[in-house]
Amino acid sequence: MHRSLLLLVAILTLVNVAADPPAAKTPPKTNPLLQPGKNLPGPFIPYEITGKNKDRYHCLVSEHGLEPMVLILIQDLKVTPPLQDLLQQLDKVIADNEELRLGGAVVFVSDKIKDLALEDDERQREVAAIEDQVKGLKTVVLCLDTRADLGKYGLEDTVYATIIFYDQLRIAASYSLTEDQFDPAKVKEILTELRYFPFVGQFPG
Repeated sequence: MHRSLLLLVAILTLVNVAADPPAAKTPPKTNPLLQPGKNLPGPFIPYEITGKNKDRYHCLVSEHGLEPMVLILIQDLKVTPPLQDLLQQLDKVIADNEELRLGGAVVFVSDKIKDLALEDDERQREVAAIEDQVKGLKTVVLCLDTRADLGKYGLEDTVYATIIFYDQLRIAASYSLTEDQFDPAKVKEILTELRYFPFVGQFPG
């Protein structure tokens, strides 16, 4: 009798487990500071790894002014395959559509460096790590910056990639993604969004 009861409990447990639906995928986070229609939080001055200001501290937000821009903030030095794909495709879009004056930049946010100007050795190590992973970009500028310099953007620790489309310093679209959420399907969604930016030029509010 005791063995039969244990067997019944085991069967019911298996049935309940099998009946449970798969866990829903966690939805992307929403950054309240980066909602469509809001003004970009403001300028910042990263260390440029590539581009015409290579090896200098320069504000790309100020340089592009009111022109459209795709700004990608990565809270890691690791370049995942989806990020690599997005950068390559964005680079091609910008190169093939010079008349749009679209800018593109990816800023890697250092976890270790507090002051880029003072911590030369660590800065160069991190620059080398980024250069080893990302090659061949012609238009998208690679940068390195500190968390403090990007504090006004309200980046959460759990977010891997923050992607912002803005024009005339107003946000048209934004994504705040963990590494798991930043997959090939999300890259496709982002590139689809890019097809309509900055051509529409209309913002809510």
